[in-house]
Amino acid sequence: MRYLAILILLLILLAACSDAKIKMFEKFKGGEVIPLDGEKTVPFRIYSGHVIAVDARFNDRIVPVVLDTGGMTMIGNDLADSLGLELHETPQEGVSLAKVEHLLLGEVEVSNLKAAVMPFGKTFSFGDNELLGMVGSDFFRFYQTTFDYETQEMTFRNPSKLTAKRESDRLMKMTIVPPYFPTVETMLNGELTMDGLIDTGLNHAFVIPINRLEKMPQSVRDRAINVKGFFAKWPYTDQTRNVLTLMDEIRIGDIVMKDVPVIFADLPFMMEENVLLIGKHFMDDYRTTLDFHNRQVLLEEAKPIRQSIRFSTGINIVKIDGKLGVRGLWEGSPADIAGFRPDDEIVTINGRTAEELDNKLIRLWTDDPEVKSLSVTIMRDGKLVEIDLEKVDLFD
Repeated sequence: MRYLAILILLLILLAACSDAKIKMFEKFKGGEVIPLDGEKTVPFRIYSGHVIAVDARFNDRIVPVVLDTGGMTMIGNDLADSLGLELHETPQEGVSLAKVEHLLLGEVEVSNLKAAVMPFGKTFSFGDNELLGMVGSDFFRFYQTTFDYETQEMTFRNPSKLTAKRESDRLMKMTIVPPYFPTVETMLNGELTMDGLIDTGLNHAFVIPINRLEKMPQSVRDRAINVKGFFAKWPYTDQTRNVLTLMDEIRIGDIVMKDVPVIFADLPFMMEENVLLIGKHFMDDYRTTLDFHNRQVLLEEAKPIRQSIRFSTGINIVKIDGKLGVRGLWEGSPADIAGFRPDDEIVTINGRTAEELDNKLIRLWTDDPEVKSLSVTIMRDGKLVEIDLEKVDLFD
């Protein structure tokens, strides 16, 4: 759910082109931090079950934006026009650069920060809520930032060395993947080390580039479940190949997880092959603090949230433009066996219409293992048909 492919391509092209363009890139590369006079808390909202949204101030205008540690700061063309920003052309067609003199989240400010300017369309549209831009890790890198999904708050501090205060705290070294993406060392099956990118823009717990699947042990590949449609998709990816399988073990620092469901997917083509995405379904169980200056990540245990992509009906339902649509099915799942197809339009879920549902509640019903079944009504052959789907362990 981001223009990450375009932006990374932009950065690479700028770094590889003529001296004049390199100078232009350097002009927009930085940003100036405004030190804080104490902790600053910024509340946020959750859209579509995982998207962090907040009201940001771009110069003198307050606009709703998405916050994404796996993305960079960018704004739509209409917003750039209304702000009167000077645009600078780039080698990437349809993408410009502009400098925002003042960008604030609450009282937290970075001045003279570059932003990519591009057409958003409906990429950041969630029902009646339209987000006009994105604030990414090029902003967060100036501060120590804590994301707390339970309280739906961010806390900003000036950078300082983090310490583990409780036995359950997990303090890890951060590595920066260009341009500014925060990662922690992640080990798969005790032998394969990857850069785990902490990605607040991702809902799933773990997503791995699909070309890595063939390098996995045979036991992992034997459990692979293919998809009809998709569960994980990014703009500017040519294909929507998804595979669900069980990883024998995943280690993130001292955190050890066994028999972990992971999705292998087509990631944006400029994403490094060694990057594994770590999303909200993992971070829900922690308060996550990022300190780019000191290259540290602190995970503090929070109240766990029940969720499982493994115990499932195998259907991906999304509300878009006021309608409930099927976007994906795991092959051999109850939903697949019941005959659902990608692009089917759903009439009701558990007796509720699209007007009565949002994506957060849909995700709760589909992902909460305590919810044992779904009742889905669909139009077939001109008739309303109600289908009861029982959840199963997809790997049994």
